[in-house]
Amino acid sequence: MTSYLVSHSSSSTVPFSSYNFAAFLVDDSCASISYVPFSSLLLLLSLPAFGNKPDDNLPQYYRNDVIEYGDAHKFTWSTLQRLLNQVSESARTPILSVLLEGQKYTGKTAIAAKLAHESNFPYIRMITPDQFIGMREDEKSNRIHTIFQDSYKSKLSVIIIDDIERIIGYSPQGPRFDSSVLQTLMIMIRKPPTIEGNRLLVIATTSIAHLLDDTGLTEAFSVTQHISQLQHPEEVKVVLEKSQASLHGELTNDEINDISQAISDPIGIKQLLETLEMAQSEALSDGLESISAALFLSCLHTRGF
Repeated sequence: MTSYLVSHSSSSTVPFSSYNFAAFLVDDSCASISYVPFSSLLLLLSLPAFGNKPDDNLPQYYRNDVIEYGDAHKFTWSTLQRLLNQVSESARTPILSVLLEGQKYTGKTAIAAKLAHESNFPYIRMITPDQFIGMREDEKSNRIHTIFQDSYKSKLSVIIIDDIERIIGYSPQGPRFDSSVLQTLMIMIRKPPTIEGNRLLVIATTSIAHLLDDTGLTEAFSVTQHISQLQHPEEVKVVLEKSQASLHGELTNDEINDISQAISDPIGIKQLLETLEMAQSEALSDGLESISAALFLSCLHTRGF
């Protein structure tokens, strides 16, 4: 789309403020020309780039889907849906922030990504630690500030802050963290959009909420939601039954029963599904049509469980 700026005034002595500026928007893909007032063009240019950036492809974060495995997950998902609806529908909630905390591999990022993707909010951004590699502390703060400032231009926005402890550079030895980045996040997480009527939902994830308490970061969030591990054999069984391996016939019911009974300690759903992918790969390389419980448990042991 190319824009051309023109004036409708024929007099060279007319004050600049009296010019009737307009823009012709040329769609190069279909060779069409549209006329819009210049004031409308300014509004268009002031809006954020809606939708996800190419590196914010949210479905990649829940490629195994978000599996409903029991009451704990139902409660978590329904709570997050209510919070999302509150931001979407309530004019009295300009900003709401949620901290998803729990052990590693419990699917926190997947839950946040799916919730944001299915919200259909026009502005969605995911902030991840890899985006800040090689940046100075002030550059990190400026990047975070810009993302939040852009969100304020949208009626409805979602910002995901993944692995927030890594974004602030937290280290338990000391403890140490990037003070400027921490202060920026604490301010922006609480600050409502500057445009009246616009609303923002912030979702962050962490595996060390108990260590972040002393920084004051956890208190900056409106809601803290615990994401639990799979606690019971029945929950493990449900996840395996709903997995792609089971649906494609690579994992039989007997093997699922044996695996679920063999796992006696709590396990993260992500760790379980990644172990299943590992077992699928090994079965394929060995020319096997299905995954045995022994193969799965061997892979689980290899992963340090």
